[in-house]
Amino acid sequence: MTQREQNIESICNACIEANPDGYEFGVPRPKRLADVLLAIDKRDSPPAVTSEGQFFQYDPEMGSIHLSGIWWNLRQDDLTLQSDETLTFIADLIAP
Repeated sequence: MTQREQNIESICNACIEANPDGYEFGVPRPKRLADVLLAIDKRDSPPAVTSEGQFFQYDPEMGSIHLSGIWWNLRQDDLTLQSDETLTFIADLIAP
């Protein structure tokens, strides 16, 4: 299994764990940005996404925003169609 496939699998598992009701009857469906956001929302300080699809982190202590340089392709809102860089970023976010 390639690193890309491993990342997709771990992200999919986290999406299903975060929203099991969205995957009733074991019917596979594409994982969208909403699924990913639900999965990473379990973190203490989850990142957010701009309206253009860029992940960012707000630092309340500094009162500043840190742009990640990582983008979700909003025109192809399917986990499997995202870049390797985006998949690695998300997989790292959801890793235990």
